[in-house]
Amino acid sequence: MNPSSGPFHDLALQVPNPGVDETTEIEGELTAWYVRPGQSISVGDLLYQISWPGVVVDVSAESAGEVINLLARLRTHVNPGDEVAVLRVQGGDPD
Repeated sequence: MNPSSGPFHDLALQVPNPGVDETTEIEGELTAWYVRPGQSISVGDLLYQISWPGVVVDVSAESAGEVINLLARLRTHVNPGDEVAVLRVQGGDPD
């Protein structure tokens, strides 16, 4: 990452909703990590995989940056909106 290109901020990655009704609680399982702390990532890089009954989703990076911390272990049960990792990304609004 180029420090002269703008400010950096930490971004918490949240589990996406698998496409069912937004009001329905559905528990998934973190089934794969494709990154590790300290790893640089680019837009489109695969980060992790979540499995729900009948649905498997690979989540990719929407911003370039660095993986700071993995907050969830493999085989952890997670819900949409749960934070699973922290990235340090460049620019944009941290909120």
